[in-house]
Amino acid sequence: MKQFVALCVPALALFGCVTEAPAGPDYTGPSITLQVQNGVGGARTFTSTDPAAPGACAKVRRFPAKFTLSVGDPGGVGAASVRLFLTTFVAGSITTIEAPDVSYSVTPTSGGEMLTIRLTPPAPGSVRTGLVATFEAAAGSGAEPDFALVVEARDQSGNPTYMDQIDIRAENSSAICE
Repeated sequence: MKQFVALCVPALALFGCVTEAPAGPDYTGPSITLQVQNGVGGARTFTSTDPAAPGACAKVRRFPAKFTLSVGDPGGVGAASVRLFLTTFVAGSITTIEAPDVSYSVTPTSGGEMLTIRLTPPAPGSVRTGLVATFEAAAGSGAEPDFALVVEARDQSGNPTYMDQIDIRAENSSAICE
């Protein structure tokens, strides 16, 4: 088992480990980390374990805004979604695990788009414990380039985790991001 853990932990950052599905009930949703890669002053990280305060935001040096999404769950990641408000995903910018058990789709919503990434168990009795995806979002479609997004994820047992709305603002925005 030590060999498996030693190999799996570094690999999780790239594609998520495939491991035996745990026995027993699972009542805890996955953990989510969203990082704004081109934030003013460096990358800005939001996590589901440290919920964003109402009005949370990040300023970006330039658009498109660049993101890395990480989702982890010892019982297996089932799905993750990112909903953009007042903007769209940059065509061709979405990357995720290249495996037969992972698929994604982008669908239009009222005022934006939603990225949904789905994972099916890679083999009977096994789960993928992590997911990493990168994407870019264009400048907002309103009078300002600003936009908002929300992220949610579910594990293989259907337990959800939600992140509060995060506003993405231009570097010269008068909004104060803490």
